[in-house]
Amino acid sequence: MQPKLLTQKSDWIWLQGAAKANSYAEFRVVFHPAQRQTALHICAEGKYAAWINGQLVPSGQYDDFPSMKSVQTPDITSMIRPGKNVQVWYPGEDTSVCRKEAPGVRFEVRQDHEVLCASSAQTQSRRLAGYRTEHVPNLTPQLGRGFCYRPETPEPWSHAAVVDKSA
Repeated sequence: MQPKLLTQKSDWIWLQGAAKANSYAEFRVVFHPAQRQTALHICAEGKYAAWINGQLVPSGQYDDFPSMKSVQTPDITSMIRPGKNVQVWYPGEDTSVCRKEAPGVRFEVRQDHEVLCASSAQTQSRRLAGYRTEHVPNLTPQLGRGFCYRPETPEPWSHAAVVDKSA
């Protein structure tokens, strides 16, 4: 059984530049796995969706504490071949279901105890195309914002920024 902690090989990352509330980001890594049991180890500030070769990884962020983040470890063995894409929504506002914290995502793809890839300054990132960040109404004061999506051309990829999170 793999430990559910992240190693020192991964960093908390986010988009370059200042974080805005209600931000959507996309991160991409490429890895070269052998055909054996593989797991994604991931935690995020906000909600995330991880995709491996176009397949949605069955997982999702749940309640945790700012200083001790929850790490999910879904098995991705059936999805692996060189792959990419983690998408993260950063709420960035206090609601009854979320506390405003610095944005970030941290992940590793592991086979046994070997880290195949990890979030770092070399991870490609960009704003997730189509999601509006401003002038999006609250669903309710307790739940916070909904979302507004309109298809648009994605921005080019750039390198992620390593962010300082004490979690």
